[in-house]
Amino acid sequence: IFQFLLIFYVPTSACVYFYFAFLWHGISDPPATFSAIESEARDEILRNGGSISHHHGVGKHRAKWLAGAVSSPGVSAIQSIKGALDPDNLFASANGPFASASEH
Repeated sequence: IFQFLLIFYVPTSACVYFYFAFLWHGISDPPATFSAIESEARDEILRNGGSISHHHGVGKHRAKWLAGAVSSPGVSAIQSIKGALDPDNLFASANGPFASASEH
């Protein structure tokens, strides 16, 4: 695990980046193993006041935490704004709050 502080928001916080790698030989489903580890780490980050994302967005991998971070009405507001600005659903069509339930 490699970690570094990229951005400081003085005096309140910082953006901490973690890069994680593991030896996957002998692991039957490496992507599922990574997702399980990342999920536990993300839950711990959120329990301690962190966020689900910095400036990179939420995307598919972290979509399950969005409603907890911004509330269900917040997700609805995001979806409404997206629908108004991108009615043909061309941008981020299957990411985060813009994915259908079957795409999660």
